[in-house]
Amino acid sequence: MSFKTDREIVSTNDFSFNDKFSTAWNELYPDDLIEEYWDIIEDYDDTPFNDIKGFGHKLFSYPYMYHDDRDGKIKFHDYVLLFQMDSDDDLEKPIRWGDSGLCHFFIKEEDLKNCDFSKVLYTWGCS
Repeated sequence: MSFKTDREIVSTNDFSFNDKFSTAWNELYPDDLIEEYWDIIEDYDDTPFNDIKGFGHKLFSYPYMYHDDRDGKIKFHDYVLLFQMDSDDDLEKPIRWGDSGLCHFFIKEEDLKNCDFSKVLYTWGCS
């Protein structure tokens, strides 16, 4: 597995996407206000955001979550993505999480700044 420096925008799957998108939309289009991203889907079926999912191996970015992004018993929204490993058949030794899922390691930002990895959270999911 190898990594490269790149940029990624927040995926539609991330818990923060709706707030970020609707705030930006309402600033740009004050005559066409929305409450959430999903309000424009019917009018704009071909939005480029529909293809932004967040799959792949990554460090410090926006995770792809198969089930309710960071909205369970543990408040993952207090955490940032440390590492995401996706299923990958293109490697010499393929990686498989369930039926093509992925795993995540999350950390609180303050713990990351202090290099304290004693409270890292782990989760994995598949479709």
